[in-house]
Amino acid sequence: MKIVCFGDSLTQGTYGGSYVNALARLLPDGDIVNAGRNGDTIINLQERLDEVLALAPDGVFLMVGGNDAISYSQPKVRSYYRKSKGLEEGCVSPEQFSAAYRDLLLQLQIAGVFSMGWAAA
Repeated sequence: MKIVCFGDSLTQGTYGGSYVNALARLLPDGDIVNAGRNGDTIINLQERLDEVLALAPDGVFLMVGGNDAISYSQPKVRSYYRKSKGLEEGCVSPEQFSAAYRDLLLQLQIAGVFSMGWAAA
């Protein structure tokens, strides 16, 4: 079974421990793919969804929301999200997050991929 862990730095495992590594230890016969990327928001995940679907996963574990919340609640970081992550407004509003999260889950469902999600925002 191929499981893709799709998300931001918490998925990538850059800061602290990696839940992806823990999952791989729990499922030694599984094919666990880490598709986490530092700083990503739900908008960035939408942009990368085709890359994940091209891996032909049986399941996707989706973890996102921290960067979305920071971009919205901390105006001083918006230039980073504007320049580095391509967010026109430099932030993701709660309404944008909600709509994009639903859309991402719908796209996974349409593709026939089992998905589990956790959102921090």
